[in-house]
Amino acid sequence: MRKALHFHRVSDLMQRRGVDVDWLADHTGLYDRVAKAIYHQRYTPSPRQRRRVAEALNTAREHIIWGHAVEVEALK
Repeated sequence: MRKALHFHRVSDLMQRRGVDVDWLADHTGLYDRVAKAIYHQRYTPSPRQRRRVAEALNTAREHIIWGHAVEVEALK
């Protein structure tokens, strides 16, 4: 029997651990503004940044939902 995979947003994983954006920035070496943008799903991190975030949250990066949550509007 296959084990079901669970996918989580960075913000959900952080809430479960009881940590904030400052903690994420400190434990990943990311700039505060980048950590905040990842938390709010306004920024898609690079593969290296994904690895650092996943390691800090003790989660496989394949189990994290990455990317934008806010719809991008077309430029006029």
